[in-house]
Amino acid sequence: MVEHAETFLSLFAVDMDAALEVQPPDSWDSFPLFQLLNDFLRTDYNLCNGKFHKHLQDLFAPLVVRYVDLMESSIAQSIHRGFERESWEPVNNGSGTSEDLFWKLDALQTFIRDLHWPEEEFGKHLEQRLKLMASDMIESCVKRTRIAFEVKLQKTSRSTDFRVPQSICTMFNVMVDAKAQSTKLCSMEMGQEHQYHSKIDELIEETVKEMITLLVAKFVTILEGVLAKLSRYDEGTLFSSFLSFTVKAASKYVDVPKPGMDVADAYVTFVRHSQDVLRDKVNEEMYIERLFDLNELIVGSAFRCCRF
Repeated sequence: MVEHAETFLSLFAVDMDAALEVQPPDSWDSFPLFQLLNDFLRTDYNLCNGKFHKHLQDLFAPLVVRYVDLMESSIAQSIHRGFERESWEPVNNGSGTSEDLFWKLDALQTFIRDLHWPEEEFGKHLEQRLKLMASDMIESCVKRTRIAFEVKLQKTSRSTDFRVPQSICTMFNVMVDAKAQSTKLCSMEMGQEHQYHSKIDELIEETVKEMITLLVAKFVTILEGVLAKLSRYDEGTLFSSFLSFTVKAASKYVDVPKPGMDVADAYVTFVRHSQDVLRDKVNEEMYIERLFDLNELIVGSAFRCCRF
């Protein structure tokens, strides 16, 4: 019976090979045929890895490799183009470019996984290739986001007029999503389990620390400007005496705030607004707590070193 089935399949192979030969070089219309035949053959004890089944694998293995090569090149190009024109408007869990990247990586891995490649060694090779690809692509995404974060901060105000832009929050969210996606896209269920995932996870954590440090540095720059303004109101200075005289004279007729209070109020408003925006728009509370803790530590040290 097995011999009869193999004979029938060998006759079918003649027509199948002829049909595949006339397919365009980069056409993937034949993959459903592989899935149909492979799903049947791999569940048949007598035909699994038989003569026809091995012929089928030999026929389609180069097509699968070619498909993965082209998809890797296409995804890499889409990352480059995407970040060049990225608006950093929020899209689902991140930005338009990051969402597109993670979707494509997941779709490619799902497609290859659904092929159920019967030969174990080649199947593991494909899995390792895709996990490494995902790690490299996510690494590129993280690094490009980090660069954009610093550039964006450099272009913002250094006074208490500064308001945390939506784009800054989106960049933090790209990091949050990258960490979540790397768990699924970069982990391997074999001897090198979590190798790529651990590598990208460490990169994300280090990058987030750098982004937090950059944002706190922006807050410190603003604080330094506030302290410089407040120093002009220190008691004992000629300018302070002049302001005090002016305020006392004017307060007889109108309610006049004390010198420097408007500057201090502006700083308080800036801090509260920044906290509200970050808590509302960033998807990872732990990052926000780390940012505020570092900021409070630096601000506290600054105030302890200053005299008003």
